[in-house]
Amino acid sequence: MVAGIKAGSKAYRDRVRAQLVGLGFAGERLTEQLAADLVARCGKRPREAWRLANELPLDEVAVRGNALIQDPRAPRGSEPLSLERRRLSGCRRAQNGCMSIKIKALWWRSTVRRSIGAVEAMRG
Repeated sequence: MVAGIKAGSKAYRDRVRAQLVGLGFAGERLTEQLAADLVARCGKRPREAWRLANELPLDEVAVRGNALIQDPRAPRGSEPLSLERRRLSGCRRAQNGCMSIKIKALWWRSTVRRSIGAVEAMRG
């Protein structure tokens, strides 16, 4: 890492993103590679790495997650933000653990599908 740039910071992500673009990555592949770098080199958790790679604020992630889940019990408004901050600080609420698992499962399934599709495309 370059001296003065904190791992995982906006400056770090911009530098890695520029390197990946220089290597020919674009679109979803660029985002996936950046998220993988944040997990591997910066020790970020997969969900946080994905959020940072997409440059999404916590509020927007919460709204998108609630839209995917379509659960009437899902938190609304500013509550998802405070729940995510509690999760990052180590506090947990049992009810929201289920929502977190559903979001991870949706993300994982889409990632696996893209990976399988890429392998099948390479095989011909």
